[in-house]
Amino acid sequence: MSLLMIGTLALAMQLPDAAATDTLRIALPAGDRPLRAVEELRLGSLEGPEETSFGWVSDVAVAEDGTMYVPDVQVPAVRIFDAEGRYVGDLGREGEGPGEYQALRGIDVLPDGSVAVWHEMGDVTVFDADGAFARRFSLDFLSIAGGPGPGLVADTAGRVTVRTTARTGLSATGVIPYAWVRATSDGEGIDSIVPPDRDLDGSPFAFRGETFSAPSPLGYFVVGRTTEYALHRPLPDGRVVRIERPFEPVPIGGEERAQWNAFIEALEAARGDDWPGMHDVKPAWRDFSVGYDGRLWVRRYVEAEHRPEFVSAAARSRAARPNVTWVEPLRYAVVDPRGACLGAGELPADGTFLRARGSRIWMLERGELDEFYVVRYRVEGLAG
Repeated sequence: MSLLMIGTLALAMQLPDAAATDTLRIALPAGDRPLRAVEELRLGSLEGPEETSFGWVSDVAVAEDGTMYVPDVQVPAVRIFDAEGRYVGDLGREGEGPGEYQALRGIDVLPDGSVAVWHEMGDVTVFDADGAFARRFSLDFLSIAGGPGPGLVADTAGRVTVRTTARTGLSATGVIPYAWVRATSDGEGIDSIVPPDRDLDGSPFAFRGETFSAPSPLGYFVVGRTTEYALHRPLPDGRVVRIERPFEPVPIGGEERAQWNAFIEALEAARGDDWPGMHDVKPAWRDFSVGYDGRLWVRRYVEAEHRPEFVSAAARSRAARPNVTWVEPLRYAVVDPRGACLGAGELPADGTFLRARGSRIWMLERGELDEFYVVRYRVEGLAG
């Protein structure tokens, strides 16, 4: 499969027009049903066995029975843990032969229980439900693209979708655009999808306006712009569902603004860049994740709290990034793919949302010495 069609013959995803006649509008209420996250399981250790002393983790894949696949990029190795958190072995191993890998990029579980592992540049290896090597295929990538959310997503039709760099050069905002390549689990290319231009507005480091998109495990893409509380997903008949709700923009307080300005100035000095300044208010939301069941986990912007003792993982590990002690509680609203608002609750402020399945979520957290933990939470008040 060739990616030469990206930007020309590829399927171009667009941000729908809210006034279009083929748009179904679903208005959510302003209030939220309270949800509460309770820690159930923590994987990782500072001085434990090799399989739990993670070197570098950025994702986790979760099977329907709760089995967890944790790719440790630094080793590299894919560690397997059962639903109770017991280590049961590795998936594949380091190397260049069948069932082997050298650079782990992404991972997910297919509907039949097999596991797709994206490694090297465009290579994908599929292991069967018992962990045995099944097949390996290559996709014609231009290059690896970073961005929010998982780099590989499997859907209910048995396809894998992988994020790569588009061939269209810099966007109007100076950002390298990315595209998605979708293939069957046998490696047969289906299509490539170019998301809408991210169209950054304001500082790229704090409270920016941005067009955001992500693939759903249910087989479609969700897209929205952070400056309005509205998310869009397509229906099989070509219509678009627009899920929206009212919101009041949150002002950026004086001391909070001063710390973020210092943060931005330090980055500009380190990089030699000159970026736009911050707006006066925060956007409606920061980003969203799509759970295995299609539920949308929308990270809201809220009022920050002053926590003088707080030290972010970025400040600990990167000398060029000053610490910001005005911290926003990590507040997520959960929305059913059909548009029902299921509630909202707070998560650990220094954690990174990884995956969600039903009423359970998996987050990445860092310890005081920057060690990695994969933590599973049960969300009370959320069915499933």
